[in-house]
Amino acid sequence: MKRLTRLLALMVCISLLPLSGLADAMRYHITFDAMPGKPGSVVEGLVELLEMLQIDALLTFNDNPECEGFEMEASLMLEEDEATRLDFFLYGLESLFHIQSPLFRDYNLLINVPAILEFCMKIYNHMDIPLQYISLCYPYVTVDPLRRVWSEIEHALSAPGDKGEVRTYTVDAQKLAELGRTLQDMTYTSREVRIWLEAMTSISGAGESLTEIIDNIPYFLEEYVPEIQVYESSTERRWTIGDKLTLFHSLAEDNKYTAAAYVPGLIYGSDFSMEYVLESGPDTYNVHFSIILGEDDNCLLRGTLDSDSLPSSLHINKPFSAEIQFEGALLDSLSFFTTDNGCLDTKPLTDGLHFRIEGSSDSISLCQDGKKLITAVMQTEAPEVYGSPDYNVYDIEGLNLLSLYDSTLSDFLSDIKDLIIPKVLPIIRHLPVSTVVSLMDVLQDGGVLDLLAYGADFGFSEEEEEYEEEDW
Repeated sequence: MKRLTRLLALMVCISLLPLSGLADAMRYHITFDAMPGKPGSVVEGLVELLEMLQIDALLTFNDNPECEGFEMEASLMLEEDEATRLDFFLYGLESLFHIQSPLFRDYNLLINVPAILEFCMKIYNHMDIPLQYISLCYPYVTVDPLRRVWSEIEHALSAPGDKGEVRTYTVDAQKLAELGRTLQDMTYTSREVRIWLEAMTSISGAGESLTEIIDNIPYFLEEYVPEIQVYESSTERRWTIGDKLTLFHSLAEDNKYTAAAYVPGLIYGSDFSMEYVLESGPDTYNVHFSIILGEDDNCLLRGTLDSDSLPSSLHINKPFSAEIQFEGALLDSLSFFTTDNGCLDTKPLTDGLHFRIEGSSDSISLCQDGKKLITAVMQTEAPEVYGSPDYNVYDIEGLNLLSLYDSTLSDFLSDIKDLIIPKVLPIIRHLPVSTVVSLMDVLQDGGVLDLLAYGADFGFSEEEEEYEEEDW
């Protein structure tokens, strides 16, 4: 499952490269087929660009648990026109990787993944360009700060002793009070957690609700949780209050893992519940995930995700699917693809998010109401690979794109401009008018055109908090 997560993350780097592969390496040729966009909409031009795009890539992973490296050789081209070809080479770790390309001359461009979200939030706060939407698609950006929060909870609710032994013990009120203060403090003292919360509230518009949740943590523990009884064994963990209320329960059986949580009265006096079930077969997973945040008359989020035969490795040898349904106030400010008179368009998620993903060895489709909105068609082959990538974080050096100063950025752009301009012009000439119009609309809405026309002011006002610079 971890490999699948890494692969999905890497897909975002090359225009959502669809899932397919064999063993530790796979060569792809990918084209796209989509429902026509609504005439005059931004979607129309973007769909036409997508259907012109072809991706060729060779993707390789290693199996070293201490250094999980990857390599990808990729090229993007429009309708087999070599004049529009862009070649890239990506390599590194899930948290730190390099980009090399003839387009960038001899520069090795370094991406420090944990800093991506902070960089995107600074761009959003000072130039109103919503890059955090894209950065949150990379799982490492979102999962890492949440992993830190969960580790604090596990540490507070664990007792010394050998894991796997059958044992019961009690976590008293004093230790729970310390946990409440720790979790509340993390939202202000943990850089990654604070920025993640800021990014989520900027997208969902639910800043007030999340702030209330955070502020209520110590009160909730004091009011509702006088103590917690813990039961642990080699296959099961259960946290309960008294004899009836189960806060958290996880059970690992043969080929099946189940986790469930119930937290009463955390939001406006409403409840939170979660259920997660993972069933593994020889080479696939079935996954069920459900979450309810709030109540029927004040539901912030309610949703389910059900997947069938999700591949556990790069190789897909049977069809798979996933059904996703979410609704609630947290989604009201977002939008998603829908159909309007047989054309693809976007609309706000006031009615919730309902779609299906279908995949096989040669295609993956995004569907809604039984219609295939977008399909990626793949031709794949298993190449002969000698060895596997093996990188150490200290082996990766280069020009850090997220830490460029005015002088270094100016020098970089000056050195590569004679390569970029001849490459960009053939692409612009190849684009249909609808795509150019759509791209200009996106740049205008994102504030990029204003930035180019009037420049950027990165100064901080007196009311704004400037993040302290520190190493990641």
